Amino acid sequence: MKDIRDVCKCGRILFVEDDRLIRDSMVNILRAKGYKVDSAENGFKGFELFSRGNYSVIITDLNMPIISGSELIKKIRKKDREVKIIVTTSFLPDDLSSSVWDFLFVQKPYSIEDLEEFL
Repeated sequence: MKDIRDVCKCGRILFVEDDRLIRDSMVNILRAKGYKVDSAENGFKGFELFSRGNYSVIITDLNMPIISGSELIKKIRKKDREVKIIVTTSFLPDDLSSSVWDFLFVQKPYSIEDLEEFL
């Protein structure tokens, strides 16, 4: 499995975040830096895009309506054990340890530099 730091700017990113201001801001910044980014406002739409696309990295919040980030990660891992996942949230629930689900954790509030450390 490749390290998430090996994902080049030519790979596609799926950014899943229910807060419109955060989602739009981060997507615009990432695109301006040369990343190819699609976005979704909840886990349900995020999984639809994931199922149709070819993403190198998934960046997701945990606390979202319809399908939570935790459920999104579980659904993604059933289909793809290799895609890299970055979780952005204020806290990490006990039932979602990174050793089990193989993801990186970036605590909110975060900056573009925090995300780029892993991209």
